[in-house]
Amino acid sequence: MNSYNTYYNAMECYKGATSGKSLNVTLLDKCVEKCAKILTFYPDSRWVDDALILSGKCFYIKGDKSQAETKFKELLNFYPESEFVPEAEVMLGKIALERGNEVEAKRWFKRASKDKKVKEEVDYWLTHFYFSFGNYERAIEKGEFYLSSFKEGKFKVGILRILGEATDSLGRYEDALNYYKAAIPIEEEEFDLSLRIANIYLKMGDVAEAKKIYKSIEPQNGEEEKMLKKRIAFCFESEGDYENAISSLQDVDDQESVFYIGMIYEKQANLQQALGAYDDARQRAPNTEIGKIATKKASALQEILTLQRILEAKDTLQFDTTYVDTNTLVADTLQADTVNDTLVGFAEDTTSLPDTLKDFAALKMRLAEIWLLEFKNPDEALKQYRTVLEEFSESEYIPRALYAIAWIEQNMKGNERDALAGYRTIEKDYPDTDYAVAARRQIESIEKSEEGGVKSEE
Repeated sequence: MNSYNTYYNAMECYKGATSGKSLNVTLLDKCVEKCAKILTFYPDSRWVDDALILSGKCFYIKGDKSQAETKFKELLNFYPESEFVPEAEVMLGKIALERGNEVEAKRWFKRASKDKKVKEEVDYWLTHFYFSFGNYERAIEKGEFYLSSFKEGKFKVGILRILGEATDSLGRYEDALNYYKAAIPIEEEEFDLSLRIANIYLKMGDVAEAKKIYKSIEPQNGEEEKMLKKRIAFCFESEGDYENAISSLQDVDDQESVFYIGMIYEKQANLQQALGAYDDARQRAPNTEIGKIATKKASALQEILTLQRILEAKDTLQFDTTYVDTNTLVADTLQADTVNDTLVGFAEDTTSLPDTLKDFAALKMRLAEIWLLEFKNPDEALKQYRTVLEEFSESEYIPRALYAIAWIEQNMKGNERDALAGYRTIEKDYPDTDYAVAARRQIESIEKSEEGGVKSEE
């Protein structure tokens, strides 16, 4: 009787802890305490396996996965005939899934699936499992099987969400819309689903419909209001209405919104304003992921602006000098060592600052590399590389610029014909350079690809 009373009180604590909108950790601790009392003082009681599964669930909810795992495995080891064994196996599968242990998670779910009592839950978690590890097609197959097997299942909304995310990830936007819309009538919290639906319309290019949905959603708190304003700003940006996009983001005024303002200014080629926005984002929280990216972008933009000032002075003032004063440049911002790693696979020393007129080509090359590698802007990079060919035809950087142009045409523009012409120019005019060796490899690769295409057509 004493063990039953203790278990009953433990169960009441568990119900009280998990029944409200917010978790009551104090009641969870009391539940664990009472379960421990049963295990210690009533080890022969019929409520021991009940106490093990209950305490394991308490630890899991509290986030102590290690203790939870111990309790579930104790149940399996000492009470293999317990009715709670399948539930413990499901819980162990969930823990393995959250740890990213694919093999272990699948093993526990497969074991649990042998019991019909947890079949529905196992099918849900297997759908979740396949999605978590990027097997979207298998997740869709399993999710559809769940929907056909459990038409009014308790995990139906979760399954529809997973199916929506999986089809979205595969670019099947119409299917994703249908899954999310099917979840709306049975989901109490509509905000997230409505947001997802609007996001899909935005991806599909239906900006007007996306904006309409964003504006129709009623935010329940400040965070939701900020999120909607950001989304509406994305709609304005997609329409090319940068002024309203920036205005909406300024209303939010957090690190992410300031960072996005920097991206809009960058897109407009308003580099000074972009620099200011990125620097603002960096200062707000330098150690966040956005803060780190903003720091990198601000540094690269500062270098671009510095280089542009020097090059503009050369073009507009036409000073005749054998020495360029580069004391204002920060030394560590001009350590150009990356373009070859990306384009060719070998290094070339370009760390020294130019001090003669001909070395303005080095500054142009560095400018091109920043646009290409830091900002992934092939058009601006091509512009700078081609300027090197036009203005510095005798420069040692010509084969390097030719190779970079050909590489961009091939890999970023998908223009293999122009790329091939560029590689052949290097091979013909600069045969003794490392770039010629690299160009020959690319020529062979393109020609093999073309031969393969012809054979395939035949």
